Amino acid sequence: MRANMIDLDGLQFLDMKRAHLAEDGSVADGAELINQLKHAKPWLFATPSSSSVAKVPLSSPNRQKLAKDMSDAEYRVARANIIKRSVF
Repeated sequence: MRANMIDLDGLQFLDMKRAHLAEDGSVADGAELINQLKHAKPWLFATPSSSSVAKVPLSSPNRQKLAKDMSDAEYRVARANIIKRSVF
């Protein structure tokens, strides 16, 4: 997953003759095995992106300000905008 493999079914292409377990149960030289697979079958891995990560939008939509919560000036502007839209 950390190597950006698109589909973990690609692990079947690893050379298992070269895979050995370490004493703690992890795969010894696992990073090297993945690097060899990257060079042999690059289409199995996503290319890293340099673009920024988009922020997740808020779960609740923005609520319009109610007339009772507006100042007099805000109310006049909002009312004028509504009237403009209804005329056309």
